[in-house]
Amino acid sequence: MKDLHIDDVALLRGFNNRDKYTINKLHSLVYKKFFWFAYSFLKDKELAQDAVTDAFIALLNAQDEFANMDNITAWLYNRVRWNCWVALRPKASRHMLRTTGELMDIPDEDATVEEKRIKAEVYHAILQEIEKLPARHKAILKLYFFEGKTTPEIAKLLEMNVKTVHNTRGLLLKSIKNELIRKSMTVIILGFLLPVQ
Repeated sequence: MKDLHIDDVALLRGFNNRDKYTINKLHSLVYKKFFWFAYSFLKDKELAQDAVTDAFIALLNAQDEFANMDNITAWLYNRVRWNCWVALRPKASRHMLRTTGELMDIPDEDATVEEKRIKAEVYHAILQEIEKLPARHKAILKLYFFEGKTTPEIAKLLEMNVKTVHNTRGLLLKSIKNELIRKSMTVIILGFLLPVQ
């Protein structure tokens, strides 16, 4: 998990010891990333929140001791994906899955899952940059990027001129793109996920 700003060794040690402070810190650091991953499957905010919360609870209840933070990340991605799959199954057949070991039997298109995982990572990085912006700019990008509002809808909601919203959004997206490139994100992924229109 490259985006953690605290010492990974201390975080891993604290997690393996089930230290409450460390667990809360880990949750706050990774929650949004896994939410976007779940949301890409479920297209429902409440179901996505439930999938991530259930995965994190399962992680805490796991008897495993993890060797590194990447193991924890991989475990969470698999569990969140499994929770999404269960949520998408008809209710009558949900009781059939009993263990996370059955995850291997879940139909999977590796490219699609990996693409969703990459998008979740990028969404998380983008959201971190958006959170640094002034309130008005933050509102424009959240409405556009995460709620899918059009420029006229944003202008109406924020009581702004349509052209001002369009120009501001474009400048902000370019600025975020440049910042993420500076942080060594790949240009191809950013170009795919952040087209400036």
